[in-house]
Amino acid sequence: MGKRTASRIMLTLFLISMLRLALNIQSVKAEPKTWIVDDDGPADFHTIQEAINAAGSGDTIHVASGTYYEHVTMNKSLRLIGEYNHTIITALYPQHTTFTFRGFVVEVTEDNVEIRQFRIRGEYGIRFYHCNNNIVADNIIHNKYSGLSLVSSNNNTIVGNTIYSNYPGLYMESSTNNTIFHNNFIDNQDQIGGGGWSFVTWDNGKEGNYWSNYQGLDSDGDGIGDTPYSICTNNRDHYPLMTPWNPQGLLSSLSISCSSSTAHAGFRVNINGRLAYINGSAISGPRITLSYSVTNGASWNDITSVTSESDGNYSAQWFPLATGIFIVKAAWAGDVSHGIWRASAKVNISVVPFVETYVFSVVSNSTVSQLNFESAKRELTFTVEGPSGTEGYADVCIAKTLIGNIEGVEVKLNGTEIDYTATSIDDSYLIHFTYQHSAHTVAVNLGLETVFVDGMPSPLIYLIAGAAVVAIVVGIAIVKIRKTKAHRIESYQSEKSQPAAQKPFTIEFPLRKY
Repeated sequence: MGKRTASRIMLTLFLISMLRLALNIQSVKAEPKTWIVDDDGPADFHTIQEAINAAGSGDTIHVASGTYYEHVTMNKSLRLIGEYNHTIITALYPQHTTFTFRGFVVEVTEDNVEIRQFRIRGEYGIRFYHCNNNIVADNIIHNKYSGLSLVSSNNNTIVGNTIYSNYPGLYMESSTNNTIFHNNFIDNQDQIGGGGWSFVTWDNGKEGNYWSNYQGLDSDGDGIGDTPYSICTNNRDHYPLMTPWNPQGLLSSLSISCSSSTAHAGFRVNINGRLAYINGSAISGPRITLSYSVTNGASWNDITSVTSESDGNYSAQWFPLATGIFIVKAAWAGDVSHGIWRASAKVNISVVPFVETYVFSVVSNSTVSQLNFESAKRELTFTVEGPSGTEGYADVCIAKTLIGNIEGVEVKLNGTEIDYTATSIDDSYLIHFTYQHSAHTVAVNLGLETVFVDGMPSPLIYLIAGAAVVAIVVGIAIVKIRKTKAHRIESYQSEKSQPAAQKPFTIEFPLRKY
């Protein structure tokens, strides 16, 4: 009996030891792993989905820069981290003009998933479906239809994303208690869509989201709109951002200045500025559009477009031919697909008549020299020269006080009368004509009418210094406006497209009255 009892005790102790060992084994968890994905380099996997399939719950998957043509399904609690702007998941294969597969580029069906720093492009972007407590942050999402979707998904955090040109930007259905702030909703057909969602927090208590269609003001300049952005009934962003949220330092800065705050009609105005990141680093290469407004910004007219140099600087010349208060604007569209936001800058300039002085202004893509005005003949002469086989043009701006009747003006090239366009612009006439490059003598005869000043005839005695010869500028594309012999006066609508590196030859001549 004693031996049997001892055996039972030993068996019981053995079973307890085995159970304790088993419990200890179960309590040891595998440490979370980090997996590397690279589409064209050494890594654990070459596709994102392969890494997801191999990973365990709690693991992290780092995806190297590159373009991944995949439909990704996340059915495990994982962290999926890209390289901001440089890691693209897309359904648009290079050889196709339409998306290769329909559906969502990334679909999440598990709780506690984190997706960061990707560019997402497809028919539909990211969908969280019946899952909770997820984070989607610092992504750029641009799709044909919805950008980001929450369906029966709660307690998720959406922060730092740029969601642009989607339909809609964010779709929510039967979801509650989600937090959404520091996102940029830009040019989506509908910024927010869906229904059946509630208790959404649109800010962090101090800052909300950027909405490209927000019309409010920022009177105190704190970067927060004075009035809430209305999303729908009972849903408002109380702290809408006035500029895009940009934690990656990709905001751009554009400056503009003119050579003077006051200019004379028909005279050159130098426009200069610089395009850079907000940290001061230059942005070189983009096209910057220059325009002006005389309606206080209600409408704009193009001046030209220029390219920023390697140091971010740009420059252009403008010849305002009318008088008034002008707003001159420089604008860059930005590169929102790479998270670099558009920028613009404005400057005011007053353009006034040149009082008590008669003015000639000659703009040409030829070399201009030997310019002279013979008062007895009332004739302006100069020579133009350029490389054979190319077309030249000249724009001659003449004060109306020198021309009694525009119908009497004649333009001759080497003694032969040619057609021209006469344009009435404020207190000047702009005479435009073209020719095939060679060496030519141009004569512009102002007609026989007498100029009167204060009711009395005024003799025209002028002295014009000869113009220094400058380098020939060629290859300037122009829009030609030809006319018949009738010299019809037209409204000025012609525009010459001039590459930034090729500027026309310009001479300005103030002619003092004696």
